[in-house]
Amino acid sequence: QNGVIATINKDQPVVTTKQESNFDMAKGELSDTKLQASYIDVSWSYIKSSESGNYFCGAHVMGPDGRSERLNEVLAFIVSNPTFDDLIKVIPTLLRQVDKEKVNILDNQQNIYSIKEDINSKQQNIVSIKDGLDTNRQNINIIKDDLETSRQSIKNYTEELNANKQSIANHNDELNTLRQIVNNIQGDLSIRIESIQSISSDMEYPAL
Repeated sequence: QNGVIATINKDQPVVTTKQESNFDMAKGELSDTKLQASYIDVSWSYIKSSESGNYFCGAHVMGPDGRSERLNEVLAFIVSNPTFDDLIKVIPTLLRQVDKEKVNILDNQQNIYSIKEDINSKQQNIVSIKDGLDTNRQNINIIKDDLETSRQSIKNYTEELNANKQSIANHNDELNTLRQIVNNIQGDLSIRIESIQSISSDMEYPAL
């Protein structure tokens, strides 16, 4: 496998492990005496078959004489089918995951229910808006019909008014003609009255 799984050094005696890994626990200790051996211990859980392989263990040590030495060891890991004990160990974890998934499912169901309610509400609003639009269309059609009726009435009134104007103009022409006739008659009457008066004067004062 590539990369370093765990490290420990003298200046930092706490074991650090590879990030984003499935290592449960890592511990170790460095010793400067022969009475106590230095060690590093890594607990690896839920290992997958794809993680089988050879793993390199290395250590840099400093001898009493000040010489640096590198120690190497290769460990072969073979992941086989899980045993009954392995399954027993993971059951609590699986149950916790199941409980967590149940909570997630309930939350999702509640979210789905809320979404459905929101969709139903919006659909109802859409139906109400459509009904309102239909009512507005009907009102607009009624207003259009009323406007058309009003236009026709105005047209009829206009035609009737024009006819009345023409009739008044014709009556005015007739009145003017009658006035002219009356004036002519009055002129003739005046002339005849003058003639009659002249004849009457002649009859009252005959010539000697």
